[in-house]
Amino acid sequence: MRNTFLIFRHELRMLVIAPSTYVASVLFLALMALVYWSIVRDLTLVASEDLPTTEFFRNFWFPCLFVVPLLTMKSLAEERRTGTLSTLLTTRVLWWWVNFWRLTFSIVASGHSR
Repeated sequence: MRNTFLIFRHELRMLVIAPSTYVASVLFLALMALVYWSIVRDLTLVASEDLPTTEFFRNFWFPCLFVVPLLTMKSLAEERRTGTLSTLLTTRVLWWWVNFWRLTFSIVASGHSR
């Protein structure tokens, strides 16, 4: 459990200080604003019983399908570039556990930026 908190602290720190996290967040927000604007425009042209937010959250998974792995891959590439990936993978934590938490923190970071 101690190693999990170490990985959590490390991943959170790396996501907060990385400028690419903020760039990805801004691009994600711009994409989602464009999607929402498109939904509202389409619903004003055609009478519909659905609310714009219902349509928005119905299609919300699709951009997230690309943004979260993008942040995770960027995090792994940054670890490899700085040379700390081998140190991280030689801890007493399984490699899939490290990747699981890395993906989890990418989801948290992308959700926190909204």
